[in-house]
Amino acid sequence: MKIKLPGPVNLWLAPALIALLGGCSTISSLSVRHSPLYYGQAHVITVKATASDPAGIDKIAFKIFSGTMTACTEYGGPPSGVPCRENVVQQFALPCSFPAHPTHATCETTVSGSDQSLITYSAQAWNTKGSVLNTDEIETSGGAPLTQTTYGGQTIAWTLAVPIFVHTKSLSGADQINLGFYPNQDYAQRPWLINGAFRDDVNDIIEHAFFNDADNFAQTYSGTIAVFNLWAGPDGAQVTPHIAGAIPNDPANSCDTPLFMFPSIGSGLLSASAVITANAVLHIADCRDNSGVKSYHQFKTTVEGHSSGVVGDSGWVLTHESGHLIYGLADEYGCDGGYPKVSTPHNVFSSEADCKAELTNQNIIAVSPTAKCAKITDDSNTMIPQANRPVCAMKTSGFGQFRVDDGTLETMKDRIATSSWRNLSRIAVGKTIANCVSGNCFPP
Repeated sequence: MKIKLPGPVNLWLAPALIALLGGCSTISSLSVRHSPLYYGQAHVITVKATASDPAGIDKIAFKIFSGTMTACTEYGGPPSGVPCRENVVQQFALPCSFPAHPTHATCETTVSGSDQSLITYSAQAWNTKGSVLNTDEIETSGGAPLTQTTYGGQTIAWTLAVPIFVHTKSLSGADQINLGFYPNQDYAQRPWLINGAFRDDVNDIIEHAFFNDADNFAQTYSGTIAVFNLWAGPDGAQVTPHIAGAIPNDPANSCDTPLFMFPSIGSGLLSASAVITANAVLHIADCRDNSGVKSYHQFKTTVEGHSSGVVGDSGWVLTHESGHLIYGLADEYGCDGGYPKVSTPHNVFSSEADCKAELTNQNIIAVSPTAKCAKITDDSNTMIPQANRPVCAMKTSGFGQFRVDDGTLETMKDRIATSSWRNLSRIAVGKTIANCVSGNCFPP
């Protein structure tokens, strides 16, 4: 878990995030994470805690537990899509003491993971005044997942989702958005979980989207990782490029909406995807990614991994597609964008008057004085001046012809690392994150 205040774009979330710090501790910040984030086979896990406080850090300590992964059949029900744990034992971790009392300190420890194991860890830090701060408890997989379980007196084949970075105990009572990463069938090497390409693609996306303070597009998720759980799902998903015209308004080579299939007896794919809120299918095939829409309950998206050799910004792609998937945001770019207006508030509008009304209603000018309503135009001919470019025909049937533009780069429009969620998209994303902090990400 990482607790930090986001950058200026997201300062309006600060009161909710401050609540995550808990109690009346005066320690400024404490974060903990592990590496590698995801590996898929038995490996040594490094757990690192970082603490900062102007009074000086006195000590950092860890609590680490390991146990055996199960499919939860020990409770009498059918196999689950996400694991339970038994035979839990505490692992020894040497604390770090800091006699010089630095204002910024780090402490590392290692734990040996094994196949079919689950590891949980948390950190504590003390300052020189005796104040203490605790992190949430994080769970991850120590090795390869289950391949079979016992049910009805018989041993059956079974695979399930495994935790990458999952909060098992939230000290603040925050809820989490569960996001799963699934291998498309073109990650052909089996067993799929030790496929180096899938492992590398998952780590690349998570590092760039959730543990990245350098790029603007990632600062919201990196600053609010406390409200996300990240999973690696079982195999069986299928994504292929579709034929031009098969989906109205979609260009050639778009990825088909992911299909969740049973590739073999004993796959927990459907069980896992029913529990996990948002499901991202990673693929190697070079097709244009697209997403289901939150309000239509199509909680699936596609993300082309960097192992395709074509896409180098999969973390940005995941972040952009999550705008559709989790928050219902529409694209804000030209004629080949889309998605209906379902976010709260909308980020695109059928008329300039509606756009201006929302601009006023959300008091955007107070935060972005240069914000104004602008046409979503056909940008295919860059020789035409921006002001003279026509509105796209596909934007006329409820998809929105206008957006709020403050002259900065917007993640729902601009495919570049220096973009961020701005104006109305920022508010829509922030409402869901604030709901998570309050204890229910998706209230009825």
